[in-house]
Amino acid sequence: MLRVLILSSAFVLVSFNLFGQFESNYEPILYTGTIPDHFLHSAKEKITSHLEQKDDILSKKEGEEFYTSTNFELSKILLSGEIYFNDKLTKYVNSIIDNLLKEQPELRKQITGCVTKFTAVNAAAWGEGTLFINLGLIARVENEAQLAYILSHEIAHYIKKHNLEQFKNDKEVEKSIFNKANEMEQLFAKLSFSRENEYEADKYGLEIYLESNYDPKEAANALRLLKKSDEPDQTHQLDLRKIFETKTFTIEDAMLYTEKTIEKEKKDQEDFLVIEVKVKPENIDEAEKLSTHPNIDKRIEAIEFATKKVGKSKTKNIQGAQLFKEIQKTATFEIIEKQFNIGAYSRCLYNALLLLEVFPKNKYLVGVVSRSLYWIAYYQSINSLRLVMPNHYRSDDPAYKSLLYFLNKLDNKQMLQLCYSYSKSKPNGKENEALVITIPRVLDMLNENEKAKKYYKLYQTNFPEGNYIEFAKYKLGE
Repeated sequence: MLRVLILSSAFVLVSFNLFGQFESNYEPILYTGTIPDHFLHSAKEKITSHLEQKDDILSKKEGEEFYTSTNFELSKILLSGEIYFNDKLTKYVNSIIDNLLKEQPELRKQITGCVTKFTAVNAAAWGEGTLFINLGLIARVENEAQLAYILSHEIAHYIKKHNLEQFKNDKEVEKSIFNKANEMEQLFAKLSFSRENEYEADKYGLEIYLESNYDPKEAANALRLLKKSDEPDQTHQLDLRKIFETKTFTIEDAMLYTEKTIEKEKKDQEDFLVIEVKVKPENIDEAEKLSTHPNIDKRIEAIEFATKKVGKSKTKNIQGAQLFKEIQKTATFEIIEKQFNIGAYSRCLYNALLLLEVFPKNKYLVGVVSRSLYWIAYYQSINSLRLVMPNHYRSDDPAYKSLLYFLNKLDNKQMLQLCYSYSKSKPNGKENEALVITIPRVLDMLNENEKAKKYYKLYQTNFPEGNYIEFAKYKLGE
């Protein structure tokens, strides 16, 4: 059973100095080396192993049900392709766990840190000792210490066997009030127990954290960060004209999301009856009853009180600030790669454009923009645009909303022309594999096939061992 700390879909753009690989290019992480043993153990082996261990919380029947369901789910996750291994992100996270548990070697042997490709600002503990840390969380935290506190919290869930306790409690709730209470009462009973576990994880997680050399103040700061994780980090407007206008592509005023547009939308909305329910401050306790987590302000207050007298000055980055920035940057690039691979092209495009403001010469980012525009145009051409790009009103992020508004104003020919114009305008474009293969695909869709062949030949010449060499040969009839 998964223990979830907090969820969010926010993306972070980190301000950092330009250097090394990130300035000119980025190579997405590839799986290499020997597959770790815990990936290869079958669910049946894991179930047998757990059932052989003494458990003072679950009955034999409950244990069989719990370990069967959780271990099959665990194996499914580990073999999904969504978990990194033998990479610098995983090594970094496990080094933090090493620092947290250096005085508890036996406990350390039971804990395995795994980094997932999920973009939510989230971390979770599995009952057998696996901690899952999402890319979104690594990209969002401000320093190593904040990540360390969140890991401490999840380790506490494991130590206190909260997964098992929650499973048993839920079963007891269902038995004791079956046919005597409605579904909402059952839900409240389950959520109340979950909140108790969260408070306990905060308490014992903080004890683990304070035994380390991490800055005590960053524990509360980690929760503050999680509190605002649903809020968009980027509220500045992208300069779409500066990004996309060329000699062959111009942006009309009507394509831009302006103050005039906003006022018109507000006026249009007045024609409809809109009922909006907000949680008022005086009802915050009622709101808490509907959550698996206690009110986060109360948690922050409790941690601040507990760390107030801990005057010892410690560090925010045991492994160094530069390494943290490198790990954080890697996570932001991997988020973009993930979004592209799952077909979230408009969000991927937006995040790549944001990061290009920091790394304007990065070939990978330029290629992602080009490829995302192509696939948006492709899905638009088959009347399936909503599969890869929402309407602008579905976003609360002003900058993303403006981009969506602009893209939704383009017809298919304009979208293709935008992709072609952007790709052609980039300096040293012939050295960028993504651009060289995207341009002829756009030209094919514009029915300029002879012109497209010239670029397929260029790809064949410049990238004889490229990822799309067989496709280029096919298009050339070879």
